[in-house]
Amino acid sequence: MRVHRQRAALTLKRACRRDPLPPPAQHAGHAVLHDFCATIPYGAGLLAAAAASALLGAASARVGYALAAGGLAVCLASFVSLQEWRAGRGSAPYTLASGAVAAGVSALLWRSGATAVGGLAALPAAALLGVSALLAAFCAYNVVAGGNPPKGAGKHAPPPAPKAA
Repeated sequence: MRVHRQRAALTLKRACRRDPLPPPAQHAGHAVLHDFCATIPYGAGLLAAAAASALLGAASARVGYALAAGGLAVCLASFVSLQEWRAGRGSAPYTLASGAVAAGVSALLWRSGATAVGGLAALPAAALLGVSALLAAFCAYNVVAGGNPPKGAGKHAPPPAPKAA
């Protein structure tokens, strides 16, 4: 047991010494995170929320259908974005599509008053509303920052040495 704790402490010390993100100058021209790293789990979450609302007999079938359609659209756009990134091409249209769907889902939940419904349904709807708004903001950031990081951007080299005068 003691050896396990020592290994865990040593691993934690090593992880704390490493810089998890490259310095700002090294990721200039692109976002820090790929869009599909956030949108694929979000799309799966929307599909799970749609399935849960169908199984639990939600009051509004329209919201459940919208969540299912949104989940499918985000998953499709995310997978195409991933394929475009692997091919070395830009994926801004697919990122914008995912952001638009997330903004639409948050607007639908806000307008439908799903967060105002009493009982247990209010908390998951409010959480989904917040996550959708955050994802829409992240997708906008990703496009404004210059798109997805290029391949190999996570394996950053040390910063260049200053030039001698």
